[in-house]
Order: sequence, then C-alpha cells, then structure tokens
Amino acid sequence: MINNTENFIFNFCVFIVIFLFQIAKPKITRKEIYFGIRIPENERDNALLKKVYNRYLILNTVIFGIFIVIIMYIFLNYYASIEYTILILLYLLFTLIIYMFSNKKVFKIKQKQCWNSEKKQIVTIDTNFSKDKSTKSLVSPWWFFVSVLMIAITFYIGFKYYNFLPEIVPTHWDFAGEVNGNMIKSSKIIYVIPKFQVVFLIIFFGLYKVIGWGKQQLNTSSPQQSKEKNKRFRYIWSGYMVFAATIINLFFLYTNLIIFQVAQLSGKSMIILLIIIISILAAVFIYLSIYTGQGGSRLKIKDNVASNGNKMLDRNDDKYWKFGIFYINKEDATIFIEKRFGVGWTVNLGRMEGILLAVGVGILILIFPYILN
Repeated sequence: MINNTENFIFNFCVFIVIFLFQIAKPKITRKEIYFGIRIPENERDNALLKKVYNRYLILNTVIFGIFIVIIMYIFLNYYASIEYTILILLYLLFTLIIYMFSNKKVFKIKQKQCWNSEKKQIVTIDTNFSKDKSTKSLVSPWWFFVSVLMIAITFYIGFKYYNFLPEIVPTHWDFAGEVNGNMIKSSKIIYVIPKFQVVFLIIFFGLYKVIGWGKQQLNTSSPQQSKEKNKRFRYIWSGYMVFAATIINLFFLYTNLIIFQVAQLSGKSMIILLIIIISILAAVFIYLSIYTGQGGSRLKIKDNVASNGNKMLDRNDDKYWKFGIFYINKEDATIFIEKRFGVGWTVNLGRMEGILLAVGVGILILIFPYILN
C-alpha cells in the first residue's frame, strides 16, 4: 500500500464538511423558504414537510456512506489524487440531485395544500435601506488595508532577501511534506506569493462588496425585526470576508518567509499549517451559517413593533426561481439576491449584467489554476 494517509485524511475531512453543511442547509434558510419554495412560516413544522426533510437526510447519509467506502478502497489500494477530486465533484452532483428531488416534492405539497391562495400577498421594502447599508450594515472596508500591508511586507521580504537564495529554491510541498516544486532563482520568485495574495484579496473584497449590493429582503409579518436581522447578518458576513482575507494573506506571508529562508519550518509542518487554516475557515463558515441563518433569520433580536401575524404573506415569487436555485426575473433591476437554499447570494439571470457575471465567474473558476501558475 502506498502511503497516502495525509491525502486520504484531507479528502475524508472535505467529505464530512460537505455532508454536514448539506444536511444543515434546510435548517439555516429563511423560515418562509423550504427547499427553495416559499411557504407560510407557520407551516414549517408541517408533517409532510418534515417527511421531505427526513427523506433528504436519509438519502444524503446513504450517498455519503457510499462515497466514504469508495475513498477507503482507493486509499487501501493506490494513490489517486485526481480520483479524489472527481469523487468530490460527483458527490456534489448527487447531493444536487437529491436537493432537486426535495424541491419538487415541496412544490407539489404547496400546490396540494393551496398555501397562500386565501391570504393577501405583499412585498415589503425599506426605501432608506440602500442609503445607509454601506456604512452601517458592513464592517469598515479599511480593515482590508491589513491585507494590503501584508502584501507590501511580502514584497519587501522578496527584494531584501533575494540575493541570499540558493540557485534552486523549494516553493511547494506535497501531503507527505516532501518538496515537489522548485524554481530556478530569478527575479520572478519575488512576485510568486504576492500574486496569490493579490488574487485572493480581490476575491474577498469583491464578495464583501456583493454583500453590500445584495437585495434587501424583509419579512412581511415583522418588517422592522427582519430589517435589523438583515443588517446584522450583512455585518457579520462582511466581517468574515475581512477575516478570511487576513488569515489567508497571513499564511502566504509566512510561506514567503520560509521560501526566502527567513523562517524555518519543515515541509510537512507547512502542509499541517495549511490544513489547520482551511479547517478554521470552514469551521467558522459553518458556525456563522448556523448562527445567523440566511438573511439573519436565526438571529435573536428584540422587536417592539407589533407583528402582522398571519393576515398577510410575502409575495409568492416561486415562478422566478428555477429549482429554487436560479433566479430569473427581467422586471427586477437587482443584480444580487439572497440564495434560497443555504447561505449567501446569487445573481439575477434575468438581467444581462447577471448573465455576464455568472459567465465571468464560470470562466474565472476554469482559468483560476492558470492565473496562479
């Protein structure tokens, strides 16, 4: 048996994280949204809906078990890093199919129960929200200056210690901690790590801006409370983007110190450090997702304003959501809107800007490895 224990452990943990997040998703979406379908909030504990979730949980658990057995077989027989990647993509595909099956079931239940048909449906909007969200709903963008400062320090290290480098410089390590990547000494090595830092800084700052641009969604039954939850939700997640950008750039800064031999750390220790950082980011992401819920729906906020009760419901906009995933509404000028399943934002594919953004992100994902090469 080839010793690929570290690779196996890493991929095993990836599967566990995906599995836990998938089974938590239905619980962290807005209370009026169930598997991508808008329902009356007081029907969330409906026995039929619980049955859908239980089936969703069982299917996800079975698929998870099957894939764990497969990666165990790969681990016990041969080294297969590419196969692990393919398995993760296939696993995500199967979980998507399970979700779509659940989405269809909830839609049929909603039709059969005639929910929303006898109650007035309205849309609640706060026209002042967009005026103050950039200053009150997000952490200060100046926190990203910490990452900028670290990039500057990384450049400084490169220029200062370049002359002390050997002719062959180790720059990459595998899961066993062995060097599997080198660079011939040249001025290009000064820009290797800063390039990574700049790319990730742009990504996280872009996500930070999307949080501010995202469409505000208020719950008709308690609009004031919903507004405060949404503001706190954006503030928390904008803070996470700053945190993620900072910790990743800090890791790259330390990596640069090792490459230029200012600091000493074994290759295996570097891999362990990377796994720890990824684990921290994933753990914080999952914790915040469960703590806040989509749009801040799980946050506890006192509300002194009387609730509208069940007299009015949010507008039934299911027709704009394909499978509860793709938002297509030509009449909506908003580009960014909250996801209906899970936590985060998506784009309005009914607008050309949204289509171009979606295509651009897809292309970026495909060429991302070449950008960093």
